[in-house]
Amino acid sequence: MDERAVSEAEVFAEIRRIAKQELGYQGTIEPDHRLVNDLHLDSMTLTVLGVALEDRFRVILTDVPPEELQTVGSLVACIARKRGQPVELE
Repeated sequence: MDERAVSEAEVFAEIRRIAKQELGYQGTIEPDHRLVNDLHLDSMTLTVLGVALEDRFRVILTDVPPEELQTVGSLVACIARKRGQPVELE
């Protein structure tokens, strides 16, 4: 098994942790929740979430078109998929 591999459950748990502890989100978080409409994340909180996830999982999200990361589930899947790829830092 690839040592970089990460489970979707681990990514999902980290998104929940960041949203609650760092962003102060109080509601439930489900995979089908939309980041902007359901979790009420704005550009600043989306940036905080993205940077925290990049740091935690050592991935780059800025190369992913925003329309591909509309829901919690799509963000989870993207990070899990990217963990198997080398990270190219500029």
